[in-house]
Amino acid sequence: MNYIEYINDITDRVQNCELTANEGWAMTVLIKKFSRLGWRKKIRYADEIWGADCGHGRKWIIPIRQSLIDKGLIAWERPQMNGEPVISLYPALSQNGITEGTTEGTTEGTTERTAGRITEGTHNKTIKTNKTNKDYKTLSLQKSAESNLTERERFIEILFFEKGLSAAAAAKEADRFIANYERTGWLDRNGREVRNRLAALKLWEPKKDAITHRDLRIVAQWRQVYNCAPDIVMIRGFYGFEIEKCRNDNTGEWEDAFWIITSPVLKKYLQSESVRPLVAPVLAELADGKKIMIKTKTI
Repeated sequence: MNYIEYINDITDRVQNCELTANEGWAMTVLIKKFSRLGWRKKIRYADEIWGADCGHGRKWIIPIRQSLIDKGLIAWERPQMNGEPVISLYPALSQNGITEGTTEGTTEGTTERTAGRITEGTHNKTIKTNKTNKDYKTLSLQKSAESNLTERERFIEILFFEKGLSAAAAAKEADRFIANYERTGWLDRNGREVRNRLAALKLWEPKKDAITHRDLRIVAQWRQVYNCAPDIVMIRGFYGFEIEKCRNDNTGEWEDAFWIITSPVLKKYLQSESVRPLVAPVLAELADGKKIMIKTKTI
C-alpha cells in the first residue's frame, strides 16, 4: 500500500463509520496530529494531551478512544513504564508500505487534498471548465439530503464545531472556501471534480488570524444540543453557558442556575413547541440538576 492509497483508505473508513459528535471531533484532532508528524506509522499520544487538544481532559477521551478502537479506526498500545501510549491508524501499514515519518506528498504543490481523498498533482496545472461561477454557487447552496441546512450552512457547521472558529469567522471562511473552488469550477488541481465538498472542507486550512472559540469544551457541549435540532440559528445565536445565581420562585432564596446565553432569535427557537422537547433532555444533563435559564444579548 503506497502513501496515497493509505490516506484514502483512512478517509473512506472514517466517512463510512457512524460516529458520535464527540468521536468525530476526537478523530479529526487525531488525524491532524498524524498529518503534522508526516503520517508516521505510529505516534506517542498521551490521553491527557489528546483530551486537552480536543478541549477536554483525560476522563473525556478514554471512553471515546475505546469506542474508536472497537469501531476499527485506531489501534492502541499500552504505555511502558514511564512512557506514553502508542496510537496507530487502523489498518497498520504493511512492511512494504510507506516508511515511518515520511512527508512525501504532504507539502503544498505536490498533492491535492479534495473530496476527502488525496491525489498526486502540481499546483501549476491549468484547469479548464465550461461551467460558470453562477452554476456552482447554486449547487453549493442546495439543501442537504440529511437535514434542512443548505450546503453553505453545513460548511459553517464544520468550521464552527470542528475547526473551532467563531460563528462570524466560520461564515467568512465558508465564503472563502466556496469562492476558492468556484474559481476552478469545483475542480481540483488535476482537473477532477470535487465530489465530496464536506470532506474537502475538513482538509481546508482557515486563515491563521481567524477568530476562534475561547472555550472548545463549551462548544463541544453545545454541539450535543445542536445535534438534537440542527439549524443555522443554533450557531449564529449561541454565545455560551455560565453558572449564576437566580431567585427560587417558591422559596425566594438565591441558588445556582445554568444560564444559556443566546440571541433573541435563538431563544425563541429553543422555546418553540417543536424544538423544546428535543433539546430538553440534553440541556438537563448539562445543567446537572440546576435550573435552566436563558438570557439574551445582541452582538
